[in-house]
Amino acid sequence: QDSAGKSKGAHHPDPAATTLPGWQQWQIPFREFTAAGVNLARVKTLTIGVGDRANPKPGGAGLLYLDDIARGRPAPGQ
Repeated sequence: QDSAGKSKGAHHPDPAATTLPGWQQWQIPFREFTAAGVNLARVKTLTIGVGDRANPKPGGAGLLYLDDIARGRPAPGQ
């Protein structure tokens, strides 16, 4: 969410992404946010979640590691 209150969610293309083995990289193109009017220079809040926000299910278990959240261009060869 930017300082003007504009926001846009990004959803992983694989609904079972949290069950994939090993470390998984997910690159989200900035255009998904800028097309929705989000000012990337004024981002104030980043929310990360798992599951269906509109229809949450109780009883989830496991670990989710989030790291290397970055803004920029991928390194060559990535």
